[in-house]
Amino acid sequence: MKKENITVVFDLDDTLYKEIDYKKSGIEFVCKQIKHIYNKDIRKQIFKAEKENKQIWQEACKLLKITSSTSEQFKWLYRLHEPKISLSKNTSNVINKLKKKLLQIAIFTEGRAFTQRMKLKKLKIDKFKIFISEELNYGKNEISSFKIIMRKLPAKKYYYIGDNPKKDFLIPNKLGWETIGIIGKKNIHEQNVKNLSSDHNPQIWVRDIEDILNIIS
Repeated sequence: MKKENITVVFDLDDTLYKEIDYKKSGIEFVCKQIKHIYNKDIRKQIFKAEKENKQIWQEACKLLKITSSTSEQFKWLYRLHEPKISLSKNTSNVINKLKKKLLQIAIFTEGRAFTQRMKLKKLKIDKFKIFISEELNYGKNEISSFKIIMRKLPAKKYYYIGDNPKKDFLIPNKLGWETIGIIGKKNIHEQNVKNLSSDHNPQIWVRDIEDILNIIS
């Protein structure tokens, strides 16, 4: 099959980099700003609250003894910070090999457009064709989003690589794409999601992103 007849679409968070790194980066940034403005170091308490699955910016307001509405400003500091994230060597290797092997590589991610584009720029993968749910006005569980990708990047064969069975694979499975799930460690979202049909699972699970090079052809 000719290169231009294959399109490979990646999820972003917990597929191309670890989302936990983004979360840590954001918390560190906001806590640094809080220390600068309020002259109080609450970093340890906030990371403890995060492990306990508490509303961390509400906790910050309690610790600082300020109005709870300020938590929204902390959230926006978090969302708009320049993240300290990077691709792993394995991921960079895969992308470089696919760039040589394939013409059509894209990224489809959910989330706030500005936040996701900040991540992509920091990871130096913003030159690929980018699809973001907020910009498409369709999410990953809507067939229209994937049809837009197919219209923009026509091909005879499509691959989707993701990590989250709850939303990554259902629609591409229905459209006849080949779907690959990457088994992760310390992922933000649970991969063995209960009460979902088998259609939500990828056709193939792999343990390392480099394993997809043996599948994509």
